[in-house]
Amino acid sequence: MLTLSLRAAFAVALSAATLGVFESRACAEEPAAIPEKGVRAVTAPGAQRVHLKITGAVQGVGFRDFTARAARELSVVGWVRNLPDGSVELVAEGKDDAVAELQKKVSKGPSGARVDGVTFLKVDAAETLRDFDIKISPSN
Repeated sequence: MLTLSLRAAFAVALSAATLGVFESRACAEEPAAIPEKGVRAVTAPGAQRVHLKITGAVQGVGFRDFTARAARELSVVGWVRNLPDGSVELVAEGKDDAVAELQKKVSKGPSGARVDGVTFLKVDAAETLRDFDIKISPSN
């Protein structure tokens, strides 16, 4: 018999209700707002999880270190990694305002980076996040 904790059951139910893909405006104009509904999982009252893909000149410029440092300063957990297509993938979970602030920071990126866009991806609410990590890039 499979037994889920209340939090895990809540996360699974929410992920089913919040799956989808949305693309923001190009970040050169203004950082994209986190959607009210759709691609965020509410993990606790006043908290959320987002899954983002950042495109532009975002590899080889310290983007992952910049993101990890900002996330840790904001007490946000999750991970960041380079993708083979030259973009960066980010999963972030924390208080609503902290996640929104992290999104603003990655929408601009570190000096030397050029962020062209931020895409909201499907959230895996069942993934357990404890710290903020820099992950190894997936293979082609």
